[in-house]
Amino acid sequence: MEMKNIVVIGPPGAGKGTQSERISERLGVPHISTGDMLREHRDLKTEHGKAREYMERGDLVPDKIMYRILDHRLKKDDTEKGFVLDGFPRDISQAKHLECIEKIDIVISLEVEKKNILKRLTGRRICENCGETFHLNYKPPEKEGVCTKCGSDLLQREDDKKEVIKQRLKKYREKKLPIKNFYEKKGVLRKVDGNKDIESVWNEISVILEEFIK
Repeated sequence: MEMKNIVVIGPPGAGKGTQSERISERLGVPHISTGDMLREHRDLKTEHGKAREYMERGDLVPDKIMYRILDHRLKKDDTEKGFVLDGFPRDISQAKHLECIEKIDIVISLEVEKKNILKRLTGRRICENCGETFHLNYKPPEKEGVCTKCGSDLLQREDDKKEVIKQRLKKYREKKLPIKNFYEKKGVLRKVDGNKDIESVWNEISVILEEFIK
């Protein structure tokens, strides 16, 4: 099988992680999440500081640190047949950097309406102890406000509050339009209706993958 490098983009709550995992399993290539990379290398020392310092303040990690972490990850042996990249690029500068180090074969853009994003994220609750995730509508705990797995309290993250989500979506729209245009001109952008349920979204992505593999 030829090398398959895939990028999955979409707004917060679009289901990028879920679908990236499925693509990873289907193609037999690693799912690379920027969140996971940052957690793994949060203590990496650079001339620009550590990723941890920015993460703890809730700030975006500077590009120069991100590039070092990403470049290191993409050089690992498990990416020889390709990868599924989730969470990068987040702006046009990062897209151009990625283009310089790897050829991207497909960019899957999960298109989700604002009202559905708000419904998905504002209903999310996380266990303060074990990290288990629940949802008031889609995966409610057995007892309200209590983790079914360990019995600890469930919390709503600051990032999942309505006003914060609206700001995140505004920033996403401002940065992602240039990225979509960039990849559309290259002929690799594929739009998928992310408003549907997980299985329906996966069915759309599967059709794209089958056409690409052929």
